[in-house]
Amino acid sequence: MSGFGFPKQTQSQQVGRSGEAYIEHFVVSELGWVYRSVHRESDFGIDGFVEVVTNGCVTGRELAVQIKCGDSYVSKTTDGESGTKEVTSILITI
Repeated sequence: MSGFGFPKQTQSQQVGRSGEAYIEHFVVSELGWVYRSVHRESDFGIDGFVEVVTNGCVTGRELAVQIKCGDSYVSKTTDGESGTKEVTSILITI
């Protein structure tokens, strides 16, 4: 809790939300499919549903996805132009 009694967002929660936002953007912008997030209070392992769209038509085919994001999951280290290390890691379970 903060000094005012408000709850704090943990680093883990922030990383998880950014990973889910990245996946939602990819599904919608790159694939042209539909992403529906599961509300956090109803989250029992499934983070969202991806609905397949073909030629602009929804197909009724869905994938339930669990998204893991952070250094403790799959990670890839690359050298950036500045010589610093950049860690990228997102794991999707279907």
